[in-house]
Amino acid sequence: MSPAPTPVVKPGQKPPSFSELKAMFAYDKSEPLDYKQLPNLDEIEDGVTFRCLTFQSGGELAAGFLALPKGDGPFPVVVIGQGLGDSAMSFASTGLPLLRQGYALLLLEEPTAAYADADAEGAIAGYVRYGIQERRALDLLATLPEIDARRIGFWGFGTIVGPLLAGLDERVKAYVLLGVISLDDEEVKQERGLGKAAWARYVAQMAVLDLAAYVGHNKGAAFLFINGDRDYRAMRSGKALMAVAPKPKDWYVFAGSHHGPETVAIGRKAEKYWLDWMVKHL
Repeated sequence: MSPAPTPVVKPGQKPPSFSELKAMFAYDKSEPLDYKQLPNLDEIEDGVTFRCLTFQSGGELAAGFLALPKGDGPFPVVVIGQGLGDSAMSFASTGLPLLRQGYALLLLEEPTAAYADADAEGAIAGYVRYGIQERRALDLLATLPEIDARRIGFWGFGTIVGPLLAGLDERVKAYVLLGVISLDDEEVKQERGLGKAAWARYVAQMAVLDLAAYVGHNKGAAFLFINGDRDYRAMRSGKALMAVAPKPKDWYVFAGSHHGPETVAIGRKAEKYWLDWMVKHL
């Protein structure tokens, strides 16, 4: 099965049904994964194995790496979903405490940075591609003997794909979502210099990536939303997602904003809370 064409939404029209939205992210499950560990690139440090890998997703090559903790497994695993922030910061603040707790980590090569300034069509195409890659990554995890595919979590800072994945796939059992900002947040209008008519067209088009619609259709996962008290855009989005997320769900607010020195410390400020939460729900 191939992805369905993206519905074209014009100002004043009703948003597409969720079945139409989900069809955008359909993929051929019979496509061979063609999983490969890149030779001579594995690293072992303090008992932790870092494995570079590739696999097929929608006829193209997806790349990333898998980090395995000490021990024999099978290990629960947390997928690290990247947003438009600093990938190294996201992984550094997330990976080490999870690895110490005995979790494996999967991080795909970040494909989203180029979409930040794209027009609506480009952004939608990019996030659909990323969403399908994440679903294929879940297929891959289910084939690996080192992984306990019944215990999959997701952690993302500023990530769009996390909320999308929540509505597309039931295999992830727990989501930690930090600083998520909706793609149609009202401040985008000013940033892009859009007039009233152009903004109306943009918002209508981006309805196909309405994060609340995806999170609201999740069944069975647990959600933790984390935001800085001065991160007003993410706070707006977080509240909207919190309102529609299924139970169990939780909310954590730290003193800080989305950018600046506080950003580097987000993982440390909230680390104990989200780590205890992840252990409880995964």
